[in-house]
Amino acid sequence: MRKLIVFASAIVLMAQTAPTGTGAFDGCPVIGSGGDPALNSAKNRGALPTQSPAPLTVGQMDQLPTVPSSEGRTRSGWTASDQNAIQSQEQQPVVLTVYLVRAIPEGPETCNCESTSPNDHDVHLYVGDDPDTTSENAAIVEVTPRWRAVNPSWNAQNLQALAGSGTPVRITGWLMYDQEHWDMIAKHERATLWEVHPVTDIQVQTQQGWVELANYQP
Repeated sequence: MRKLIVFASAIVLMAQTAPTGTGAFDGCPVIGSGGDPALNSAKNRGALPTQSPAPLTVGQMDQLPTVPSSEGRTRSGWTASDQNAIQSQEQQPVVLTVYLVRAIPEGPETCNCESTSPNDHDVHLYVGDDPDTTSENAAIVEVTPRWRAVNPSWNAQNLQALAGSGTPVRITGWLMYDQEHWDMIAKHERATLWEVHPVTDIQVQTQQGWVELANYQP
């Protein structure tokens, strides 16, 4: 198992808008429907960080601990040691200063109760430490329906307009380990199973400094 990385928290918390509750969203409970209830609950977090997020790079995300035996298994079947190693990292809010290289609206997922409504779908963002990052070297960060409902500018159209623009973005959110996607690693479709999921803030760099995505004018 890879060595745990400890990050120094040096970023001041930004003014952020969070979901009004952590219960059901559009009739879907936090645990979702099907799949891994513990993983779905991590994806559906609605809480803002109470501590300053730690700066992190995609390269550092790739060095975080993994659970090779987790492929195809729900978290309830992991060893206590593996659960503790992952959960200790998932309690850490982080901030990535990266480049958005792809933005893909997803379809029905168990975390969103397999809803067919686009309002209930995640948006997958591929981000890298440099603007020429390819998908196989990128990390995935995710905008979830709960957070987009109170931050409507975080829609697929706005995010796709930023993708490939070479404009730095600052992504704040919760670390999360998505053990369901070992196949994407094998296919070289992503660099790491670690994600920022859910995203709790999106800022864009301008000549005047960092601005919230809602206030960004290309």
